[in-house]
Amino acid sequence: MRVGPVEGSLSGRQPVRDLSSSFCQPGDQTDPDPKSDSHDKVRLTATDQGQVAASNFGRRYREPPLTTPPLPTRFDPITATREEWSRYHAFRRQRQVEAGEGEPIGPDRLSEIELIRGDTESITDVLWTDDGSEVTSVVMFWSPRPGAAGYESNRGILWFELFVLDAHRHKGIARSYLPALLEIAERNEGKVIGVSAEDADGHAAVAAFGFAKKSDEIYSVLDLTGVDWQEVERWAADGPRRSPDRRLQWYTNWPPEEDWPEYARVASELFNSVPFDDEEHGDIVITPAKLRELKHRMAATDGRVLGLVVREPDERLVALTEMALWDELPEHAWQWLTAVHRSAQGNRIGRWIKAAMLLHLRENHPLVRWIYTGNATSNAAMRKINFDLGFQPYRTSSGCQMPMADFVAAVAQRAGR
Repeated sequence: MRVGPVEGSLSGRQPVRDLSSSFCQPGDQTDPDPKSDSHDKVRLTATDQGQVAASNFGRRYREPPLTTPPLPTRFDPITATREEWSRYHAFRRQRQVEAGEGEPIGPDRLSEIELIRGDTESITDVLWTDDGSEVTSVVMFWSPRPGAAGYESNRGILWFELFVLDAHRHKGIARSYLPALLEIAERNEGKVIGVSAEDADGHAAVAAFGFAKKSDEIYSVLDLTGVDWQEVERWAADGPRRSPDRRLQWYTNWPPEEDWPEYARVASELFNSVPFDDEEHGDIVITPAKLRELKHRMAATDGRVLGLVVREPDERLVALTEMALWDELPEHAWQWLTAVHRSAQGNRIGRWIKAAMLLHLRENHPLVRWIYTGNATSNAAMRKINFDLGFQPYRTSSGCQMPMADFVAAVAQRAGR
């Protein structure tokens, strides 16, 4: 069921998925090299992931000529040494520079917390090539967590990202990951595997590998110093005039615990109204347990989620918007879900709550200057609201998928088998 204008990621963790990737550079179409980014950094344990033997990586593959880069191995954030973390963060910062993705580089402390903490919905395998002095590439591979609330509908739907630093491309590094990616996918009973493409080279490479484009997403940023505040104030004042019987209700880090069942149910329904175009996907299921985990996560990272909901006279929740902020990134905020149920459409409620949130930020969080959001390109209603507010696109990403059987065949072809 499609319900009203919607935007945003799964309370800032995507994944759903927020990847931007390029499989390879021009002239290297057999060497996958995706670039991407994700809001969903989750815990790694031996139980979650098993032991992917480094000796098996590249076993069926020809060594690249002239140079022999280090083979991929598993990066475990729980047992990583300070030296390993230092090399990982150096890679992370350089990757952000080279990808030019338009968002700030998160502090090392927050990155570590996000990687170490568990996630109730998904498992992340992290692999890297590390020669002891420099990390040259990293893969993150997301799979649904068995036993999670949304596991059955998401079972077998897998996503990954791979990034090789510019100075180390065309050396066979990306190709060396293929056996490991195949092993992880098969272990997680993959039925479809996906990656995202951002630039022309990336689109050409994923298409050459056999991936098909299934969705498009545009990422935009709003500079609050350039906002027409008089217009925003008009939107905010227009809301009560159009909906005199509806009321706004504010939360910080979600409503009181006794209200979580209702909030989780409505949020799940609204999240599943987010356009996925032709992408194969399961249900997004928010539970009280998920809200508890998110609340603990925000506390651990000195963050907060500002929530604004709209209630009908009978107290039904029919719209909401969420904004995430972190103390260590005081000039930045991330728009999470904004959604209006179809029963309340036609009253410009989306504009009302977006305007009210901006005015709240201006009054209570004056250091915030930049707000980031993402929308499916097919989501015309929310994109129009953001355009009218002054959001400017800074990158686009296409979700690309292929059946697992085709992925196995493509890996075998590149292995020369």
